[in-house]
Amino acid sequence: MTEEIGRRGFFREGFRAFVRALAETAEATKEFKGKRSIDRNRRIRPPGALPEVHFLATCEPLACTACIDACPCDAIVPVPDSFPDAKTPVIVPSSRACASCLDVACTHVCEFGALIPIESPDQIAMGVAILEEETCFAFNGTFCVTCYNICPVTPKAIRLNERGRPEVNEDPCTGCGICEERCPTEPRAIRIMPPQSPPPTNEL
Repeated sequence: MTEEIGRRGFFREGFRAFVRALAETAEATKEFKGKRSIDRNRRIRPPGALPEVHFLATCEPLACTACIDACPCDAIVPVPDSFPDAKTPVIVPSSRACASCLDVACTHVCEFGALIPIESPDQIAMGVAILEEETCFAFNGTFCVTCYNICPVTPKAIRLNERGRPEVNEDPCTGCGICEERCPTEPRAIRIMPPQSPPPTNEL
């Protein structure tokens, strides 16, 4: 009997430790999300998003966080309250790029039609990579092909020219943002810009 109680206590404490670990992970994730910087004029919306004007008119961020909750890598976060489009979902590639999930789950959970369902990652079109030669290591005497190596699409959206320097191949670019996330320069030499987006201002 004593052995049975001891065994129950062992599993009970193990379960409590597991729950505490989950809570700590959730809190750490929440803290991480809160530290992301949002450009004033750059909005990388989740995959399948309607054009910005229609997206803002359709999305109901106060009533729905489905796409944020569905993202398995926490790439989709709410815009901070200090912005006019507060709480609408956005991706901040420099902090966490879109993982281009095989099922593109975020596009299938929107109840208001702000995100159009996508069946395959190669249908994602969130924006296009823009390269700034002035800050890119490869154009300033330091060997770097990080963006080329990390680009996940086929054919690659980042290719190397005859001098071994990166350049953007816009057609296959999905705007996933992994190149921006992994770029070693600060500010980033490569950034994702949404369609018809004005130049970004300084980050908050």
